[in-house]
Parts: sequence; C-alpha cells; structure tokens
Amino acid sequence: MYIAMNHFRVAPDRCEDFERGWRERETYLQDVPGFEAFHLLKGPVEDGAALYASHSVWRDEASFLAWTESEAFQKAHRQGRSTAGTILGPPRFVGWQVVLKHDSGPVLRDDLLLGVEPPRQLDDEVGHPASTPISSPPRDLLSALRLRYLLRERGAPDTARFFSNSAAANAAI
Repeated sequence: MYIAMNHFRVAPDRCEDFERGWRERETYLQDVPGFEAFHLLKGPVEDGAALYASHSVWRDEASFLAWTESEAFQKAHRQGRSTAGTILGPPRFVGWQVVLKHDSGPVLRDDLLLGVEPPRQLDDEVGHPASTPISSPPRDLLSALRLRYLLRERGAPDTARFFSNSAAANAAI
C-alpha cells in the first residue's frame, strides 16, 4: 500500500475557497487501476497559514506512478486553477510506503448485524414498552449471519450457493 500526500499552506481567509475548489473538481480517480481512497485533510493554523493535505491511498507505488503519467491525471490537474490565489507557496509532496496496517474489522454486534433493535415486549394493553427485550434471535441464526457477512466482506465467491445448502450452513456454524 502506498499513500501520496501533498501538503498545502493556505491563506486562512481563503480556506472556504480552497475547499470549494477541491469539492467541485472532477477527480477522474474512480476508474484508475490501484486507486483506493482520497481524503482532503484540514489541520491547524500555523505560522500564518492553514495547513491542508491531500491524502490518496493506492494499492502500491507503481499504481500511483502510472496514474501520474495518465490522461486522468492530466485532466484532473488542469482544474488546479480553481484553488489559485488560495495557496501560500507551492505544495510539498511526500510519498509513504505503508509498513504496518491495522483495520477495525467488521462490526459484529448482533443488533447492528441484523440492522434492527431487539424487539421489546409490551407491558400492558396500552402498549407501553417493558424494560426487557423479547428473546433474541437464535444464536445459530446470528452465527450464520456473521459468517455470511464475513464471507461477503472478504469477497468469497459462491456465498449464495453455500448458504442455499442448509447442511453446509449448519456445518459452518
């Protein structure tokens, strides 16, 4: 993984213009091989300048370098004039090789996984909720949903066929 960052020093009274220039420009990144993500970061005001960084994530440095020589790169950077007059000096580029990465992983809390709050019993005929939820869905159902979610997240092929076979699903639980 490779992270490309341009550091910008922006006139503090031109931050809105600088951000609008980025927000309104076409990036042409969506179809670039190896591109993973882009962020525009805003930092503190330091020595009379608001600090910003463009942060793009790439599969590897070769993907980033190929993009810098592409038509998509040329088209995107022709729009750079939209931030003209906002920057105090040229941007400073720094490229980073990722040497360690931690992911948060999928959220597996039962209520989030199912996308609903657990159902609640009604205390009386008027419909006031009781303080305790009705029995939760069966644990085997939650386990199967977790497994299906993990397989889908990791791009495992044939999850539909796997789960249409109840014996395979039960064996996986």
